[in-house]
Amino acid sequence: MSDAPAPERPAMPDLRWSGFTHVGRVRKNNEDALLALTFDGHETRFLHKVGEASSARADFIFAVSDGLGGAKAGEFASRITIEQICRLLPRSFKLSAAGFAGSYADLLPELFTAIHHELVTLSRSYEECREMGTTLSLCWLTPGRLFFCHVGDSRIYYLPQGGGITQLTHDHTHVGWLRRQGKLTEREARSHPSRNALHQALGAGHQFVDPQVGAVVYEAGDRFVLCTDGLTDGLWDYGIEEIVRTPAPAADSKPAAQRLIEASLERSGRDNTTAIVVETRAAARKTSAPDRTRVFVYGTLKRGGENHSFLAGQQFVDAAQTLPGFTLYSIGDYPGMVRSADDREGVGGELWDVDADCLARLDELEGVAEGLYERIPLRLAPPHDSVDTQAYLYPRDISGRKHLGPTWPV
Repeated sequence: MSDAPAPERPAMPDLRWSGFTHVGRVRKNNEDALLALTFDGHETRFLHKVGEASSARADFIFAVSDGLGGAKAGEFASRITIEQICRLLPRSFKLSAAGFAGSYADLLPELFTAIHHELVTLSRSYEECREMGTTLSLCWLTPGRLFFCHVGDSRIYYLPQGGGITQLTHDHTHVGWLRRQGKLTEREARSHPSRNALHQALGAGHQFVDPQVGAVVYEAGDRFVLCTDGLTDGLWDYGIEEIVRTPAPAADSKPAAQRLIEASLERSGRDNTTAIVVETRAAARKTSAPDRTRVFVYGTLKRGGENHSFLAGQQFVDAAQTLPGFTLYSIGDYPGMVRSADDREGVGGELWDVDADCLARLDELEGVAEGLYERIPLRLAPPHDSVDTQAYLYPRDISGRKHLGPTWPV
């Protein structure tokens, strides 16, 4: 059997998104822009408007911007902003996810400041770009955590699985400040004559910017909405929540962002309108076909091991690792996996998809009928934690036997 590595099996999706933008019913050009991309330290890829993926092996960026300025300067500003994110992110995010997580509070503002300086330079160099600027609301998703950075009056909302809606970002306007102070209600803020006067934006003649930076620890079922002020001109906060959570039957098949855009256009449409909806969810557990079983193997059953022939004709899935709580001991000169409350690494091995005949051969090899080994259901470490898996565990006394650790060389 060839030892060449098999193609990597895709991880189960636990992230779903949709993003749409519309020029509105009044304006002739769209000064809004949106961005959805993923990166893993090796490459950066743009995402489709609607999609799903696993967050186990890559990070995700979602952003909306609303350009400001006369003629087409606003459209140009929002486009430059998206291009700058795509240019600067790969350089900044080639750090490991763990390493970056500790410094996001520095890196995200640095990204915003770089975009701000680029827009200021262009506005000083070209008359047609004078005073151009943009809002920017950006989310960076890693497993279990969302980091955000924001300038302007576009918004990021958090919709936890249990219900409710919270605006994470601050509107950088005087009206936004009044509302945060409790001096205006949402209704009063929506009709205030100065509601669109920005105190902060990237470019737009501002000398300095002070982005808002934050983080959310999310759970499966939580949602996030990014939008420009065109959407909130047509929809109240409770309306956004209702449309995302409980769509009307006639619109249930439409992506969430499309539902938001269409509902806002029905009520207003005076401005460009953009929305991105991101939904986190538990990866659906999958089993093999009825006549096949996923088996975690270690030791001499791995490729290159002396007992690997027992897996002849079966399908290799991926290298895999157990969760902590298991380790290997020498059992008659062969490795045996045992439970170990003190273990912090888990056991390294391989994941195979086997048929019923192969499973019977493995049971016989491991002496399951005689009680030498037990075949047990086992939860693996990510990205294979969503797969129902069987593994062979040595259940007998290991006193006096040699501790081998997490791996067995072949």
